[in-house]
Amino acid sequence: MPTDIPIVSQAAVDMIAASHVKITPLILKKFLSQTFQLNRQEIKTVIQNLVATREVTYTYEYGATFLEISFNKPMRISDRITLSPPECAFKPKPGEVVVKIRPGASFGAGHHPTTRLALRGLDFTLQNQRDLIQESSANMLDIGVGSGVLAIAGVKLGIKKALGIDIDPCARFEARPNVSLNMLQDAIEIGDQVLENIAKLYFVITANLRFPTLMRLCAKLYEITSDNGFVVLSGVKTDELDKLLETYQAKGFVCIWKEHNKKWVGAVFKKSEKNRSV
Repeated sequence: MPTDIPIVSQAAVDMIAASHVKITPLILKKFLSQTFQLNRQEIKTVIQNLVATREVTYTYEYGATFLEISFNKPMRISDRITLSPPECAFKPKPGEVVVKIRPGASFGAGHHPTTRLALRGLDFTLQNQRDLIQESSANMLDIGVGSGVLAIAGVKLGIKKALGIDIDPCARFEARPNVSLNMLQDAIEIGDQVLENIAKLYFVITANLRFPTLMRLCAKLYEITSDNGFVVLSGVKTDELDKLLETYQAKGFVCIWKEHNKKWVGAVFKKSEKNRSV
């Protein structure tokens, strides 16, 4: 191949990762042909190598074939969080945690940008609160626990106790084995509690939910967030962010972090009574 294979391969991976739409093999082939002037056999070789090395994987939806970033190997999500399939061996760096997740029907295996944004927001929050999370009261509530990935990451980063709630019995059924897989049964409870019935205060609350739900939950989240506690939100599209910020800041939260990934955005809020206007 006349072009440097690593450069071509990385360009293909970057193109798939950055795309706001799913990439078909045909789209990738056209991209490689136009960008690097590769012939059909060279393009075929590049794609085969990417699949063989687990950089990308084939997915199928509504009868169509797509190429997406593969999570069938350890994947660093943030400065301190790496997601890994259970069967993969991975030696973390000092200060890094490995969250083992068995993919299933529940949301939260790391494939979707909103999961990765929530994990990055959680990492940011806990990395900047190392003194506070040493306290026994440093607890966490994960609303819509899905695979359990956020609760597991939170405890591995220092949270003492976490409760993950979900109204979907399938999610609870899949989250519990993931908690056991990470040997955190004593620190993480998975339950079916209704959020409206929760009165306990939490130091960190995570919610990877859609915009209308996050808007509806704002007052309740303020009520059960401990003084100077944090709320990590994801599941919001970029054009919804301003309204979310307006609502949460009016309630008494201060946005201290936000990050975009494709058409999605995650945000971290700190509870602050002094900023409350309503």
